[in-house]
Amino acid sequence: MPLALTDEQLDAILLGARPLAVRDRDDFLKEVVAALTKGDGGGPIGDGDVHRAVHAAQKKFFDPPVLDHDVSKYR
Repeated sequence: MPLALTDEQLDAILLGARPLAVRDRDDFLKEVVAALTKGDGGGPIGDGDVHRAVHAAQKKFFDPPVLDHDVSKYR
């Protein structure tokens, strides 16, 4: 059964996938969908539900870049 999301909620999910490596985006989206359908009590999906799902999935898949040089403007 498809998820009923608003345009803003869909935008939030897609924006949440942007900083991730391309190879991780599909798994990220699957994780978000799983989180949104797991708590499905029959009611509509709220903005807070989307935020929590995106945040949890980002924590799992985000790999921060490694800076190999000092980027401080004070050195």
